[in-house]
Amino acid sequence: MGLLSKQYWFALMFAVALPASATTLVVATGSSAFNILADTTGEIAGPFPKPAPIVTSLGNGWASVAGASWIGPAANQSNRARPQTSYVGATDTYSTTFSMAGLNLATANLSGVISADDYVTVLLNGHLIFSMTSAMWNSTFTFSDLNGGDFVQGVNTLTLQITNATGGPTGVSTRLLVNADPIISGTPEPSTALPLGLALVGGILVYQRRKALTR
Repeated sequence: MGLLSKQYWFALMFAVALPASATTLVVATGSSAFNILADTTGEIAGPFPKPAPIVTSLGNGWASVAGASWIGPAANQSNRARPQTSYVGATDTYSTTFSMAGLNLATANLSGVISADDYVTVLLNGHLIFSMTSAMWNSTFTFSDLNGGDFVQGVNTLTLQITNATGGPTGVSTRLLVNADPIISGTPEPSTALPLGLALVGGILVYQRRKALTR
């Protein structure tokens, strides 16, 4: 490969340089720091917030979310410890935070899998992104948020509101993936990078032609 070819390919590589890889954040009950913000079961005494207990004795038939644990107002959520007539209509609110610092919010999105006993509402920075008002403890459900406007630069807050409509065991299990491209300072936009690269190729060609004529 001659000198011209090497310079030509270098210019093209500059012109079509690949963007930086997207960043993926994992948010999951059991591994992320979820706090309990409010509880009407009376099992957790204030003041709030407090770390949300990880459930070690699950309710009968509770579904499994891969990569996540169940959290609840108490570690023991077995049907024996919590008869169906107990805690009817009780509510619990959980939250955790994650940072989007250095990420391009216009490219931000999230996808998740969730199960709860009984009903759940999912909020991102106060924006509703998922709600289920039927019993879902024995199944998993997927949800997503493709609206970059729901995210904020810096600290973001994910809130899970649980209603134990039918009483007995209660809790929630979820795992989310948050994706976004990094903010790259000083990198030309695609609309300007290609013309710059072509201009560089043209400059190389002119230089080589002049050099050849002077020999």
